[in-house]
Amino acid sequence: MYRENSNAFLRSIIPLASKWATLYLDPPAFNQPPIHQVLEENMPILRKVWCRGDGTFVAKPFGRPTPRLKELRLHDMSVYWSFVELKDLSALVLVGSRTPSISHLLAILQRSPQLELLELRDSKADATDALSAAPSIILPHLKDLTLSNINQQAISSILRSIHAQRFSTFVIDPHTIRSDPDSPFPDLNPDLEHLVPAMHCAIAGGKAFDLSIGFNSLAIVVKRDTNKPSFKFSANLNRPPHLQSHFLWLQNNIEFNAGYASGIREVSVSFGSGTNVESSVHFQILEWIPNITELNTWTYNGVSELIHYLTERIYHGNKVEWRCPRLRRVRFSGYPTALEDVLEFARRRYGDRPKGDVSDEKGEITIHWPETLEYMDVEGVEDMNSETVEELREITGCAEIVGFYGDSEPASPEEWYDEGYDYSDEDSLGSMDLHDIFAFVG
Repeated sequence: MYRENSNAFLRSIIPLASKWATLYLDPPAFNQPPIHQVLEENMPILRKVWCRGDGTFVAKPFGRPTPRLKELRLHDMSVYWSFVELKDLSALVLVGSRTPSISHLLAILQRSPQLELLELRDSKADATDALSAAPSIILPHLKDLTLSNINQQAISSILRSIHAQRFSTFVIDPHTIRSDPDSPFPDLNPDLEHLVPAMHCAIAGGKAFDLSIGFNSLAIVVKRDTNKPSFKFSANLNRPPHLQSHFLWLQNNIEFNAGYASGIREVSVSFGSGTNVESSVHFQILEWIPNITELNTWTYNGVSELIHYLTERIYHGNKVEWRCPRLRRVRFSGYPTALEDVLEFARRRYGDRPKGDVSDEKGEITIHWPETLEYMDVEGVEDMNSETVEELREITGCAEIVGFYGDSEPASPEEWYDEGYDYSDEDSLGSMDLHDIFAFVG
């Protein structure tokens, strides 16, 4: 629609604003001068507002009361919240938009006991006026909560204030700031304690589950709408004491019953961003998470300890098993990873494996062999050549071995780690970081 026609159309519908129940605006509308007048019209029966801007538009909407408004969804636009008085909402979604101040936001929540959905994502949240004593806001109908990529103080104030019975979606993912290694580690766990029962409802009903421990946060994602149940865990933290603290909190507060674990078909674990995989906490993580099928490492100190762990046979009476017996996909993408370590992994774990059944009876001993390797990424392995690739393929039976680029030089540590590249699992459900973020995506 040409600009002059758009202007004429907007002016023609303004007199009908009092009859609008739903208002939807997308970016072209925000380029038209009459749009400010539209947003300030009297809309007494308006129930739903969905505005998608271009990231620059700022408005003074709802200059008059909108007593029936139940849903407000703003994407990539901001408003002058001092002019907005909201109550009795069932859904509030602000994405890429400036949020109200925390005290103003909490007041809206306090006046909206029927709230079912709260989503604040990629937004600027002013928490300077946050109260030291959190108000108690009872939201018995709140099912879907997403607080993603907003500052931690704002998330903390919201979590401390709200009380919910059960979640279907729960996303807590603070804006990540790489802090000094010696600075205190941010901790949202105390703010989450009273919400653990509601979180468990999301876990019990979820099909896909994502955990991440990062530089200064914790994330959990539970996803219901998927036909492929999966579990993903990533640790991007090179400070074992903090990692241990966050992991213990998870162990104490997040439970996986046998039924949930047995229904998971794909389980991915990633140790990334230069993680120093040499602490027992990493192996505790591998033991805690059931049925691991994929393991990704982006370590800078090699994986000798991890290889030793994965190739150690476990004896239970007359049965012999391997750790992570369902492991089918591995990535050794950190620099440098010793070639001999990778060869040891292949030989000790797969070298004597029979071609057929994964169980092999030898006298009175029954050996339960690990499943066949389907995929191996060797991008971070030193001294790799075409002969060793073929040797790995022959030992493991793995047809898909990637990451070897012929005679080209391997990436240097500076190329791997000093350019600010995010080495979190690119295939994961979402980026997550462990001690400040919980994410449950429904």
